[in-house]
Amino acid sequence: MRMKFFAIMAVAAVVPTFAFAEDAKPTKADVDKVVKSIQADKAKTQQYCDMMKAYDDAAAADDKKDSKAAQELSAKADDLGKKLGADYEKLMTSLQKVDPSSKEGQELSSALDPLDASCKK
Repeated sequence: MRMKFFAIMAVAAVVPTFAFAEDAKPTKADVDKVVKSIQADKAKTQQYCDMMKAYDDAAAADDKKDSKAAQELSAKADDLGKKLGADYEKLMTSLQKVDPSSKEGQELSSALDPLDASCKK
């Protein structure tokens, strides 16, 4: 789950904020819609899995104090996240408005689990 929120924050940092309402918070239905959309497209599902692997690798590089590799891998993951589409980018940006340790944050994070499960096949 740590990587999921790391990915959310990284993708959201590169998404233009003009596309969103100031106080928009995502709902579980918003997350479910995006998850189903990505799962319906095998190429997007693979991109999501590649993105999450790049974020995992970036975190591992960061743990090893290899900041150059961590930055390169994070940039690669960011690029893959952008290719997942505007709905995904909007969702990631709106998730920044939710405390990940709150009940709401945990529920929304759990709604992303089916995507993560798709990567473990």
